[in-house]
Amino acid sequence: MWRFNRSGGFGKETWQYDSAPREMMKIIHRKISLDDHEVGLVVYFHNSGTWTLLTSDRLIGETNRSAFNAVLRTISAFRPDFFDGMRDAHGNIEERPIETVTLKANCKSYTLSIEGPFKSAPLLGLWNAVLMAMRMR
Repeated sequence: MWRFNRSGGFGKETWQYDSAPREMMKIIHRKISLDDHEVGLVVYFHNSGTWTLLTSDRLIGETNRSAFNAVLRTISAFRPDFFDGMRDAHGNIEERPIETVTLKANCKSYTLSIEGPFKSAPLLGLWNAVLMAMRMR
């Protein structure tokens, strides 16, 4: 949490796990459950098909209803898609409400979502928290 807050932070759709709206968490907990020793840290929720949960052990969620579940210690790459669709037809930077990240773990590739716009505090916070976890493995 220290790394997440220091390099990023929360937003309009990103909360500390314990502070997230109850109705939203009910939707997430109908889809997943945490292990006994696992602690929820950060949750991003755009809608029931696009959300991300960072726990002490995993990154879990859905992007456009495509699920992912990656153990932090198995992540080999975490690349924010800063430049995918970043500019419109006139060359202007587009402000997108959702940013995507390409995640590789256990030889699989996933796309996860986090609150935008481009280089937002939640995106930078999540990126730096996962990079720290990757260095610790």
